[in-house]
Amino acid sequence: MFARKFLTNSKINLKLSLMIVVLVLTQINSFAFNGKIKGKLKEISKINFSLKKTELGLNVGLMSYAGDLKSNSNPYNQSNLAVGFQLRNELNDYIAIRLCGSYGHIEAADAKSNNSDMKKRNLSFRSPITDFGVVGEFSLPIRFDHRSSDTGDYRYSKLVPYVYVGIQGFKFNPMAYYQGQWYDLQPLHTEGKANSYNLMQISIPFGFGFKYRISNKMSVAAEFGISKTFTDYLDDVSTTYQTYDAQKLENGPLSADISYRSDELPGRGAVYIKENGIKRGSPKYNDLYISNMFSFRYKLGK
Repeated sequence: MFARKFLTNSKINLKLSLMIVVLVLTQINSFAFNGKIKGKLKEISKINFSLKKTELGLNVGLMSYAGDLKSNSNPYNQSNLAVGFQLRNELNDYIAIRLCGSYGHIEAADAKSNNSDMKKRNLSFRSPITDFGVVGEFSLPIRFDHRSSDTGDYRYSKLVPYVYVGIQGFKFNPMAYYQGQWYDLQPLHTEGKANSYNLMQISIPFGFGFKYRISNKMSVAAEFGISKTFTDYLDDVSTTYQTYDAQKLENGPLSADISYRSDELPGRGAVYIKENGIKRGSPKYNDLYISNMFSFRYKLGK
């Protein structure tokens, strides 16, 4: 009886002891983890602007768009070359701010779509994009091939992932190729003057990337970014058709012809819009443009 009670009590005591040890270790680990977090937050909060940390960057890559003339979700579909620049300053090991600008073209054509209804619509556009803005870059606390020394200037991680977000102004101008000539679409009011839009807009660029430190002076970066716009007219398509006669009366014969191009398809003939309100696009979602850029950065300071 005694032996059984002893063994039973021993098992209970052992379980209790193990539970206490686990709780103590958990608390110690929790305090250490919280200490790391506090230390990391303190490190991130230390912001120091110095011209010596300014980098000049040159960007090259691809620009494309998503909107009413893009049924394919592939961001590289119908993309074009884009170039840009950036002036970047590292405020600390985790936060950088940059002034940046880029120039490229976006385009799309219903004829290249896999959607049969879009092919019948037969619209197309091409637009230059010029943007300029301010972006905050935030390095993630993940490091690959970390190298350091006692001097801060030589402390770096060779490969670092980051995310970014900012605000920028941009200019666009959708055009269409018609009968051997390019025409600006915005002055033609292809959806009626009630749906006019401004060619200067604001957008929110955001994305992620990886930067690779070649040396203390040089680095490269590759990033994938999206610019969220507040317009649905990057492609000049958003709402509904006017009748051909109403469009012609309000905006002229060129506007009427270029706003509806289904009749240009082989075998379609001169079939025109005879009723207002027929769907031309969808105003539910605004358009956006996509940038896939590769950057070469050089530190200007010693």
